Amino acid sequence: MAIDKYSISIIIPTMNGKELLERFFPSVIESCNFYNGKSEIILVDNGSTDGTEKFIYKNYPDVKFIRFSSNKGFSTACNTGVKEAKGDIIVLLNNDMLVEKDFLVFLVEHFDDKKVFGVRPGLKWLNDKSDFDFNSFFIGIRWKNGMIEFPMLKIENIEKPFYTPYISGGAGAFDREKWLEIGGFDESFNPVYWEDVDISYRAWKRGWILLYEPRSHVYHLQGSTIKKIFNQNYIQMISEKNRYFFIWKNISNKNFLLYHLFFIPIKILSAIFPKYSYRIKGFLLALKGLRKIRKNKKKEINFIVKNDQEIFNLFSYIMKRAKPWI
Repeated sequence: MAIDKYSISIIIPTMNGKELLERFFPSVIESCNFYNGKSEIILVDNGSTDGTEKFIYKNYPDVKFIRFSSNKGFSTACNTGVKEAKGDIIVLLNNDMLVEKDFLVFLVEHFDDKKVFGVRPGLKWLNDKSDFDFNSFFIGIRWKNGMIEFPMLKIENIEKPFYTPYISGGAGAFDREKWLEIGGFDESFNPVYWEDVDISYRAWKRGWILLYEPRSHVYHLQGSTIKKIFNQNYIQMISEKNRYFFIWKNISNKNFLLYHLFFIPIKILSAIFPKYSYRIKGFLLALKGLRKIRKNKKKEINFIVKNDQEIFNLFSYIMKRAKPWI
């Protein structure tokens, strides 16, 4: 199938992001106009009170607008948008993303391979003054202190697409049919964080493929939305909770789990220091959701094609060539 035959649905969750949409939404419109195939934009509003709805209806009447009366969380907003989407490919974007006009073209060409679940574009921070280069960017995967991490690494002169551990919910393209098959984002991870890592890891375990496409470029105004909604302590606590959720739901390797259990008391003891208090709060919050997470884990067992060690081995060779991103 020619790439321009794929229809695309761009889904943008937002909350009190009118100023960001005024700044970045025109680039999204331009990318849809540049793309030769059919496209639509779905804006999912998580209870904005800043006039977002009026702004969209006045300036972009063709955009499909879905409004919640209150913040339902990132996962719920995205899942709702996908259910309303008509496209073959869904593209999730944060409301603070500036995109290059051809970024869609390079993403969708990979979906001719029916094993591909998702593709992430090259991402650069608008407020970053480092020498970031789209062609030297790699996300690794490793265990450290009993938790899973995804370090940003550097490999020189990357010209072709390659595997990535996860597709960001803030900028990523997904096969809609596979998204619905896998059940979308797990809303247990609401309000934010790790839902994209969870769905990506589940996709890898099903034997699907996730790619990084360095030719597709988007730019992120980092932290412009989340810090307006939640304070830093709450963000740290929720992120910690969801890190536990991810491991308890997705990891089955006994050695990984023993390593994880060994470090839990150490992490909790470190919470005696005020700056680490979020660790005990996040752990206790995770314990409250343990039964539901274990139930969700059972749903995935019958679909596993790759085990944990195979997934880590897949990235180990590339990581040996990589350097830490400084």
